[in-house]
Amino acid sequence: MSTRGENIRNNISADYEKTPGYLLWDISEAVGQVMDIQDAELAGIRSIFDVDNLEGDMLERAVRQRRGLERKAATYAVGILEIIGSGNINQGDLFETENGVQFRATETAEIMEAGSVAIEAIEPGNVGVVGANTITQMPVTLAGIVSCNNPEPTHDGYDAESDDSLRQRYYAKLRTPDSGANKYAYRNWALEVPGVGDAQIHPLGHGDNTVDVVIINTDKLPASPDLVADVQEYIDPGSSGRGEGAAMMGAHCYVSSATGLEINLTGKLIINAQQADVEAAVKQSVKSYLASIAYSGYNISYAQINNAVLETAGVLDVENLKINSGISNVEVPDRSVGILGTVVFSYA
Repeated sequence: MSTRGENIRNNISADYEKTPGYLLWDISEAVGQVMDIQDAELAGIRSIFDVDNLEGDMLERAVRQRRGLERKAATYAVGILEIIGSGNINQGDLFETENGVQFRATETAEIMEAGSVAIEAIEPGNVGVVGANTITQMPVTLAGIVSCNNPEPTHDGYDAESDDSLRQRYYAKLRTPDSGANKYAYRNWALEVPGVGDAQIHPLGHGDNTVDVVIINTDKLPASPDLVADVQEYIDPGSSGRGEGAAMMGAHCYVSSATGLEINLTGKLIINAQQADVEAAVKQSVKSYLASIAYSGYNISYAQINNAVLETAGVLDVENLKINSGISNVEVPDRSVGILGTVVFSYA
C-alpha cells in the first residue's frame, strides 16, 4: 500500500467506500504509487544539493561547478638509484623491489663503473613509497649493469585526494573566502597542489610585499624539496612577484617546508604481546596523534601521548613516560610540525 494513496483516501469523506477492492481504493492506490515514485525521485534530486551526501564523481562535479575546485590527483613516488657497472641506462628502463613494486628511469645516463639515475614509480600513489635499500632488482637484464640500490627511501608518492579531504577544502573555500590577495588565498593555493596537507601563511616574512608559505605534506610531515618547488612554481615562480603564478603581480611569495620538531619518548611498558609488534604499534599510534594536531595551534599534549601509548593493543601499562626528557606538554613553534623521533622503552 502506497503512502500517498493512503493520504489521498484519508482526505476523502468517510461517506464513500474506500476499502480494497472498491473503485475508489483502486484509483487512489494507482495514483498514490506514481506519486510515491515521484517523491523518491525528488528526494534524490534534493540530496545532490547537499555536498555531505555526495561521493566520487558527483562530489567532484559539485565542487568544481560551485567553487572551481578539482580533486588532487595521485602522484608518482620518486627517488635516486645507485648503479654499479658500466653501461647505459635509458629512460624507461625498469627496476623493482623484491615484492614487485616497479620503478622506471626518468633520464638517460651513461654509467662508468658507478653512477646514479633518477627514478619514479610505475604506479601512482603511496604504493611507490618504499624504504631505503629495497630497489635491488632488474626485471630485464641491462647490458653491463651489475647491480642497483636506492640508498634513501623513495618519496612524494601520494594517493588521490579522498572525498573527505576534497569536501573539507570545499567548506574551507566557503568559510574563508579569499580575495586573491589575502592570507586565505595563499593557503587555498597551496592546498591545491597534490601532496600538500596544510600551509601556514606569514605575511611580510621577507619584508614589504612578501608572503611566506610554510607547508607540510599530506602525511602531516615536513615537505620534500620537490614538493616545496611545486608549490613555489604554482603560486609565484622564482618568488619574482611578476604574476606568473596564482599570486597577483607585485606580491613575492616564498615557499618553504615546516621544520620537524622531534618528539623523543622514553619509559617502561608492561606488555602482553611480542615486543617488536607492540613497539611498531606504539609508534604508529603516536604518529597518528601528532598528525591529528599538526598545524592546529595546539601544543603536543603529554596526556594525549600517554593515552596513545596506553591504548595501543598489547600495552597493559606505561611507567615513567617522558617526552623529550620531561613530563610536560611540548610547545610547537611557528613554522614547525611535531614528528616522532627516537623511541626507547624498556619492557616487562
